[in-house]
Amino acid sequence: MEFPFTGEPIPASEEAVYAAFPSYRQHGLAMFGPDRVVYSADALPILQKLYQTPLHADDLWLLTPPKCGTTWMSELAWLVNHDCDFEAAKSYLVPDRAHFLDMPVLASPRGREAMTASGSRMMMPITDRPRPWHIQTHLPLNFLPPALLDTCKVIYVVRNPKDAVVSFYKMLQNNKTLSPELTVDQYAELYMADRCISTPFFSNVLQAWKQRNHPNMLFVTFEEMKQDLRGVINRVAAHLGKQLTEKQLEQLERHLSFESMKDNQWVNKENLGYRKTDSSTGESQAFMRKGQTGDWKNNLSTEVAQKMDVWMEENLRGTGLELVTELPKK
Repeated sequence: MEFPFTGEPIPASEEAVYAAFPSYRQHGLAMFGPDRVVYSADALPILQKLYQTPLHADDLWLLTPPKCGTTWMSELAWLVNHDCDFEAAKSYLVPDRAHFLDMPVLASPRGREAMTASGSRMMMPITDRPRPWHIQTHLPLNFLPPALLDTCKVIYVVRNPKDAVVSFYKMLQNNKTLSPELTVDQYAELYMADRCISTPFFSNVLQAWKQRNHPNMLFVTFEEMKQDLRGVINRVAAHLGKQLTEKQLEQLERHLSFESMKDNQWVNKENLGYRKTDSSTGESQAFMRKGQTGDWKNNLSTEVAQKMDVWMEENLRGTGLELVTELPKK
């Protein structure tokens, strides 16, 4: 089963891209597949291997674009699928309980080499993990095994891209992937132009949206989780064929609150170097930063926010999908 796509290099003449992502300048970036998804130029063999990931009916796959609630939903789904075993959840979500499938393709060649040399379990082959597998991935559906939806339960989570782009920018700045001179507005412009790692955003989302009625697909938004967490927990439980007691629902709601998640060492990625403070600015560098809807207003300029509104409208027109950028205050 061959990966059906090839890559087209992003030329060095696109200086804005390589100035933004200096760690990729040496090896280059490329666009893969009909939607021209951006990864390191050497990603094709890795994508081929991920496309051949074995499928089992009792595995659970969680698909999201970056910074759209991956960790939040992953912890929720893992606990529901493991009958609310909070004691067993006292081990790292990643890499202990969940496998981040596309870490090798998201990392720069230099970052990949460093993680491999250090023996990081983030780079272990999925086939080395005990089953059943709990899998996280930002890969679009057409980059995943073709029989995925007909074989496994899949949950897809999306967040409005105005908040997602700010959160992604902050994370990439913290882990030194981006140039320190790059502003959030400049990053948002590259994001809308599909010149950032793991973009384009909308082709990824709309592939899943078109499959929302497949019996093995549950499509959820980050904003639904913010507005009605209990309702989403119940939807996930129904999707996974689980029944929860009132006590379990109450425990899950408390456990999955943003403040609880942010302070939970097993999910907040402290072990991966996050949850520190920039000594020069005093700004938090935690992986879980604010978890808000509408925080884009505190980061994006009015001009760029308006450009994103137009971009969203153009890409969502006629799809029936609505992405909420602000929530009413409770």
